[in-house]
Amino acid sequence: MTLLAVLLALSPVQAGMTPEEVKSFDIYRARADKGESVAQFIRGYYYESGKGVDMDDVQAAFWYRKAAEQGHA
Repeated sequence: MTLLAVLLALSPVQAGMTPEEVKSFDIYRARADKGESVAQFIRGYYYESGKGVDMDDVQAAFWYRKAAEQGHA
């Protein structure tokens, strides 16, 4: 198994995403984890919409709240 296959298996990314979408998701996930409010908002959107991950209103609210606590409208 290649390193990429292992990383994709550990990622919440769903099948059907283009390589560009996977890259974008991974970038926003990393930035959100580092505390960037815009990335946290976008991560909330991913969970709310089910884009690349299973829809999860609890996770969406968590990330939207983290962004809002930093002043992101």
